[in-house]
Amino acid sequence: SHYGPVHAVRETLERSAEELRVWVDLTRRARSEGMDLDHAVAMVRDRTKERYHAMSADEATAEQFELLNGASSNVAGIMHWLNRVSP
Repeated sequence: SHYGPVHAVRETLERSAEELRVWVDLTRRARSEGMDLDHAVAMVRDRTKERYHAMSADEATAEQFELLNGASSNVAGIMHWLNRVSP
């Protein structure tokens, strides 16, 4: 919804699900290593930049992604969820 309509719906959903798994895995790892939220966010940001840079040399895509789907609020939400499901 942030980027407008897409025609490749299945592929977009699959890519989104994969991205969410990566973010949850990274946040879970940061949490298990005793990292605070800022460090977890940094891990996710770095990995997201790596993934999007590999998919496209367009640095603007990574910047747009961060602006519209910021790591801070999403990682905080994932961390909150992890604390609820496995305190």
